[in-house]
Parts: sequence; C-alpha cells; structure tokens
Amino acid sequence: MGARALIFVVPLWLACSGPRPSVDGVRVTPGPLPGRYRVEATVTNRARGEGQVEVRIELRDRRSGRVVETERDLPLHGHEEAHLTADVEAPAGDWDARVSADYPPQ
Repeated sequence: MGARALIFVVPLWLACSGPRPSVDGVRVTPGPLPGRYRVEATVTNRARGEGQVEVRIELRDRRSGRVVETERDLPLHGHEEAHLTADVEAPAGDWDARVSADYPPQ
C-alpha cells in the first residue's frame, strides 16, 4: 500500500472506529413515581468516532445484596458528553448504582 493510500485509510479508520465511552458522576435517588429509582450519570465519548453505545445500569441493595439490572442505548457523537437519566423499577431499598457503557453493544 502506498503512502497516498495510507493517508486516506488512516483518517477513515479513525472516523469509523466508533466511540470510546466512559462513565462518571453516577448517582441514584428516589424516582418521581413509587417503585422507581432515578439513576443519573455522565457518559463521555473520549474518541472522535460516533455510534450507539450500550449502557448497563445495575442497582444493588446495600442491605440485602439484591440486584436489579437494565440497559439503555445511547447515541454518542465525537467527543460528546451526554447526561443519562433512567428511572429503574425496583422495590424499596438502600440502593447503590453502577453504570457502564460499551461499544460496540454486546
């Protein structure tokens, strides 16, 4: 492959490589409706690529160890920071939240 071809292929590969998501600022509070908890997080794309990431939310009751899991899809553009808000159905408890984001979606 010649130098001209590499000059074209490398930027194209970088643009097509998709997002590189990271999650920060996770918090959980009682939701606006009974039986729901609101999970908020900031999902940041640390790359130029864009695409749909799969966000996994895990609530864990600190007392019983019970786990409630759900997923959301979130489109991200290059170097975008998105705020995620999800109301998760869960029984009364002392919940802690973990949020992760993957690309490509699993």
